[in-house]
Amino acid sequence: HTRVWGWTPPRPRLVELSPTSLATLAKCVRYFFLHEIVGLEEQPPGQEGGLPAVDKGRIVHGVLERVPLDLSPEHLPAHLRALILREAGAYLLTAEELDEIARDLQHYLQSISWQSLRSNPTLQREVPFSLLIQGDGLELSVQGRMDAVAVLEGVPVVVDHKYAHFDRDKEVGYEVPMAVYGLAAMRALQSPRVEVRLNFLRTRVYPTETRVLS
Repeated sequence: HTRVWGWTPPRPRLVELSPTSLATLAKCVRYFFLHEIVGLEEQPPGQEGGLPAVDKGRIVHGVLERVPLDLSPEHLPAHLRALILREAGAYLLTAEELDEIARDLQHYLQSISWQSLRSNPTLQREVPFSLLIQGDGLELSVQGRMDAVAVLEGVPVVVDHKYAHFDRDKEVGYEVPMAVYGLAAMRALQSPRVEVRLNFLRTRVYPTETRVLS
């Protein structure tokens, strides 16, 4: 009886998380368990069609990864709609959602912020990374992808795209991923300084938030 009910599992030596999962854990252990371990969705799909916000975000990220950097402005609207419809799950978008995503993407891709990136020869999109952080008897492995990385005036710049409105009340939830992306870029590029930019495409202010880490 004691061997069964009194047994405790050994402490893990390695924990693997994504930047988003790490931020969720930092926010609330209970929420982390229910969302990341049990798999409960915070906002399940509605009954009237359309896609949840997380799926719209995946579509937007897919388009930003694939949109040609040399695409001319006159061809942008039609090309964007074609790219959106090629993404998995796009057939579930309502006509209004499709129009909304296309408008938000077009606004961003015509912005000064994107134009400065696309004309930069160092620009890389969807850059994978693996960051190992040593702790006291525990190693934390954070793996993920950075939406865009470029070197501007000798300083690495990491850009993270969010298909959402910026919410000042949730700002603290963005700090952990920004720190992870910045540290990963500093190590990979052997730079003592990095700038991390958050672009909230629905807020339409780019960059929405900026952090400089050193």
